[in-house]
Amino acid sequence: MRPLLLGAWLALGGCGDAVGPQGDFVRPRIVAVSVTDEQTVSPTAALSVSFSEAIEAGSVGVDAVVVVPHLLGGSCTVDLACPGGVCFAGRCQSSAPVDGAWLADLAHPPLTAARQALTAPMRVELAGDGDRLIVQPVVALAPRRLHTLIIGPSLVDRAGQAIARQGELPVALLRVFATGDLEGARPVLQLVAPPAGSTDLPLNLRRLVVRFSQQLPPLAADGLWLAADDGLRVALRPLREEGACVTDAHQPCQWLAVAGPLRALTVWSLMATRTLGDLQGETLLQERPLALATGSVVDTRPPVLGEVSLLQSDGCVVVRTRTSEPADARLSASWTTTVQLTAGTLVHELALPAAPALPAGAQVRLDLQDAAGQAAAPWWHAAERASLAPLVISEVLADPLGPDPDQEWVEIYNRDDRAVELEGWAIDDGTVGADGGALPALRLQPHRYALVVGPRYRAGSGPDPFPAADVPLARLRAPIGGRGLANRGEPLFLRRPDGALASSYRGTVGTELEVPGPGRSAQRRSPTACDVATSWTRSGDDLPTPGR
Repeated sequence: MRPLLLGAWLALGGCGDAVGPQGDFVRPRIVAVSVTDEQTVSPTAALSVSFSEAIEAGSVGVDAVVVVPHLLGGSCTVDLACPGGVCFAGRCQSSAPVDGAWLADLAHPPLTAARQALTAPMRVELAGDGDRLIVQPVVALAPRRLHTLIIGPSLVDRAGQAIARQGELPVALLRVFATGDLEGARPVLQLVAPPAGSTDLPLNLRRLVVRFSQQLPPLAADGLWLAADDGLRVALRPLREEGACVTDAHQPCQWLAVAGPLRALTVWSLMATRTLGDLQGETLLQERPLALATGSVVDTRPPVLGEVSLLQSDGCVVVRTRTSEPADARLSASWTTTVQLTAGTLVHELALPAAPALPAGAQVRLDLQDAAGQAAAPWWHAAERASLAPLVISEVLADPLGPDPDQEWVEIYNRDDRAVELEGWAIDDGTVGADGGALPALRLQPHRYALVVGPRYRAGSGPDPFPAADVPLARLRAPIGGRGLANRGEPLFLRRPDGALASSYRGTVGTELEVPGPGRSAQRRSPTACDVATSWTRSGDDLPTPGR
């Protein structure tokens, strides 16, 4: 990582030397900082700053020390793609949103509400003999992100001498650092449904849904509760059922039953025992309670189910629908005891494995209920008997850095133990016939990749990664999808010789329905993963991997 310059006069230098005469008139100065410009730290790690002498506790007030996350831009591979910033963790990250006037305001805290909104919440306290500051995130900092640690000029020593400034800066310290992934960090509690800050919640709220950033032992009955400002406490009872969070592909959600009705027009804080921690003994980072507020009504109306689509591809049954209000969805099937769940969302996408073949009379069932426990009528549908297709769409580059659409490609993978003849198979975007997307005569060996490309694709040319040397090219007679793939996201369908759907790609990645961005590919997490949002991810730090 390279430090960012916030203007020519904001060069990152060493701490300023003490000024003024010796004795009680010597300014305190910073002698050590726990983070350097080359360091990546945990999003939950405490930062420390050491001084040449003790700091007056009264000067460590609001906004004396702030941490500012840097602004995020689009996807990138090189710094040249990020005017005014750098490429870090696959995203353009611009200078911290501060300027000279912003820094000068730190000399007269507190900051305005607009400026405070740009900072990350931190708890700052003196340690040791008063010559060390501990800066602890109140909630986890954004992972894989650049941040700037700023110490303003308002700190003074016990003789009242102001802290020495950093070079020509109007502040004592300006230090850029990076955060890593949440993996290995202290566990963080997140409210999934209702989300933190929700208001006008019904008085008959039946459940909360939470997730933890790390795996925790089973929750005790008194591990979490809701508390009002006047001490009123409402128990939360862990429910056995768990499912994938709508916001995360890996960490499961935990459903909590609310024990009894809630008081009207009250702010409730989600509280946790101090001993709550992960399997490694790291305690929960929960410096600031997550808050919710009740309204004054009781919810008696169930959610209204919108149009439901059922798709069978990639050896899975995929169900997609919308509801009139945030709701929990539960997908079950007659052939398996496995269920899939979503929590508190308007858009529902659930899938169950259906391979190698479904029995006769197979059915799927979709159940929905809102946060107050009001349930919609169950939805049933028959599932077709379809065997697992050997080929799967495994990676898609829809927005190459090279000529578009010439350098677009779709990677397919043979997950079978036998070779597959590609002649007769076809790929399309759902709007063009299979003729233009008919795959050529090509024998794809078991557990190997092939690259589906347009007629003008040139392997090894341009700024995009070269395909693997031994990967075969399945060259179409027309650009993929007829006229090329839309950069804003476009679905793809791989069809068997009989026209049946074998594999699909929804056109976006992640639950936020993002497109990968220029030069980035969409990658299926596993060849056996169903075609749902959380099965796809952008190539991120890594470049696309055609044929690998």
